[in-house]
Amino acid sequence: MAYTSLFKKDDVIWKPIPGYDGLYEVSNTGRVKSLPRKGRRKEVLLDPKARDSGYIMVSLRKDNKEENCFVHKLVLSTFKQNPDISKYNQVNHLNSIRSDNNLENLEWSNNSLNQKHAF
Repeated sequence: MAYTSLFKKDDVIWKPIPGYDGLYEVSNTGRVKSLPRKGRRKEVLLDPKARDSGYIMVSLRKDNKEENCFVHKLVLSTFKQNPDISKYNQVNHLNSIRSDNNLENLEWSNNSLNQKHAF
């Protein structure tokens, strides 16, 4: 899958994914990488998969368990603290493009706000 970014190379920021410290990092541009581990010395960019819905997912492994994760949720939960998890439990794509997981395109939302934004 080809990615285009509005960011210059120097503007890319990588942070550890909560719950996967030392294993994976996500960037503010929506890329996910696996960090070096025993038997592998290089970082590896993960191959994202597009769902029929248009959302992008990656598979993360920890303790011999695999979890499929939406990239937009990884980006937002890593870079912006949720102000109220009981009130804002969804992610809204500001430009309505579900595959655009740049941090500037994402905000915490709820079902009602997400539905209003869609129209």
